[in-house]
Amino acid sequence: MVLPAVPVAVYIIGATATAVGTYLLLNSDGVISEVTEDIANQAIDAGADVVEGTLQELLPILQSVGSDIAEGLGDLGEDILGASMQLGNQTLQVIRGAIPAVIDGIDDGYDYVRNKISGNEPTIIASLTVGMLSVLAGIYLINAARRGTMTYKQ
Repeated sequence: MVLPAVPVAVYIIGATATAVGTYLLLNSDGVISEVTEDIANQAIDAGADVVEGTLQELLPILQSVGSDIAEGLGDLGEDILGASMQLGNQTLQVIRGAIPAVIDGIDDGYDYVRNKISGNEPTIIASLTVGMLSVLAGIYLINAARRGTMTYKQ
């Protein structure tokens, strides 16, 4: 059987001359798992530290590993929370900056158009009127052709 990860330590709990005991394997990724005697021996051959004792003696070691894991997860949670808060603040700043930018753009566009047509109002009004009448006439002709009412009767 292959070792699940790089073994760091093998904890042998309650082993006596007559009883085998329980073998716990601490891997390099921080996972503690119960293993068979063969896997424990493979880990020891691979260079894992051997820690023997009763459960009461090994409990502080296992608790320290657990507290290290809990501390690491707590730090990870704080990092994720900090990153999400920073992302939220930056998004809010973008939204707050986008609205005035749109308003300024509309105002600048209005000023540009006003300056361009200043003094040419009658020509602009006549051009818009001709354009609108042309569009309306085109729409009327298309709809009349669809209905088939464009026949010339004498």
